[in-house]
Amino acid sequence: MGQLFRKVFARLKALEKYPATLYYHLKDLIDSISSSQIFISNRKDTRNASMLLLIHSLEKGLSIVSGGRKFGGGKAETLAKLALECSYVDSNSPIVALSLSALKQYIESPNAELNANLLSNISALNSQSKASHEPPISGVKSISPCKFDFNSLMNFASSRSSIRNFSSTPLKQDQISNAIKFAQTAPSACNRQASRIHIFFKKDIQRILDVQLGDQGWGLYATTLFVITSNSSYFNTTYERSQALIDGGIFSMQFLMGLHAQGIASCCKMYVRTPSMDHKFRAVTNIPHNEIPILLILAGNYLDHEVSVPASWRFPESYVSFIHNS
Repeated sequence: MGQLFRKVFARLKALEKYPATLYYHLKDLIDSISSSQIFISNRKDTRNASMLLLIHSLEKGLSIVSGGRKFGGGKAETLAKLALECSYVDSNSPIVALSLSALKQYIESPNAELNANLLSNISALNSQSKASHEPPISGVKSISPCKFDFNSLMNFASSRSSIRNFSSTPLKQDQISNAIKFAQTAPSACNRQASRIHIFFKKDIQRILDVQLGDQGWGLYATTLFVITSNSSYFNTTYERSQALIDGGIFSMQFLMGLHAQGIASCCKMYVRTPSMDHKFRAVTNIPHNEIPILLILAGNYLDHEVSVPASWRFPESYVSFIHNS
């Protein structure tokens, strides 16, 4: 009988978490829908996302040898219209220039579906676009298999550990820039590149960690705090409802490796995602509502001596891989 009461009590105790869990998920749903691509509250972001999606679609069509099958007419028209609309607001936009580059390559393809309206919009876009920088290259490129030594890359990847002890020497700007460039090599859904990095330095770290359960005995040793986010306005809320988190996670890993490649110590800190803490966090950091925080990365230079880190054992390959033979 005593065992039965203990089981009933355990079940009742677990029920305490259900209202909070439901509330958190409901709040996430509302936030996701209100800042997603299906709403036009942030017209610039949703338009940029649509243009990048269309550019990538045309690039995929140009890269596939399809034996003369026509493709992309409707998407090219929509892209030209959006890019022309954007050019009136920002004629120096790199995405406008990228769109124009993609459209020019598209209309030169023997498989393009051309019409007078498309060509007219491209002509108007060509006159309106005034990119002040080197025009970005769109279309297709040729590649060959890369030849790297697997063991060297494996040694590099496995040599990274989460470090919670840092020297007081601040990171250099070029080190941060290099890590960002490295992170930008990460793949993203249809090349939308929705990941963002917010950079904070020593004077701001404590007030940010104070709204994320504190420094936990080590966070304040870092000299730099990076907050990785993903712009949810670049995704819809149906089949892409989790894509912002996925892309942001891939980007974060690549950024960590960009730091590691330069001998920079780092440690990830989970973003605590309760509604009240999220509100306080955004008030402190000024991170926009339509950017979803993925994680916090605390970083700094290594100390001039060895430090202890958790061993962090990994499962064997057989534990995480499953071969399906149909």
